[in-house]
Amino acid sequence: MRYLLILIMLTASAWAADAEANAVCTFADDTEMSVRYNPVSIKDNPRPQNGKVWAPGGSALLLFTQTELSLNNISLPVGAYSLYLIPDKNAWTLVVNKSVNPTGAYDEKADLVRLKMESAKLGSPADKLNISFGRIAPKQCEIRAYFDQSGTWATLSQK
Repeated sequence: MRYLLILIMLTASAWAADAEANAVCTFADDTEMSVRYNPVSIKDNPRPQNGKVWAPGGSALLLFTQTELSLNNISLPVGAYSLYLIPDKNAWTLVVNKSVNPTGAYDEKADLVRLKMESAKLGSPADKLNISFGRIAPKQCEIRAYFDQSGTWATLSQK
């Protein structure tokens, strides 16, 4: 019985790990920001429509920050936010929204800032959504999103 319980717990942990992913960036002063998201696969989720707000798998990405951020000269206080992506042929847009209900419907009135992301076509397609961070300076992290043939990135700065 004990072994069965352990097997069930391991299976549940593996399933949960597939259902949700995290990306973390640590600034030079050891404060962090992180994004929790659903790593949807291309097979299960068709390519998002150009010019339309995309919540991968029907869930917003969730941004958590332990430090004040600056995006397009807009200050974001310490806290939690929803992130959405708007794909386009030439450049994607990262939308920061003050709502933190990942299953709630997108509300444009709750948008705090929209940030243009640079984009490039990937040499080989990403089979599922992958979000990552790269610290590019003591007070700057680059958020990167890869899905299908698209790679996009934008810089988030610590205030």
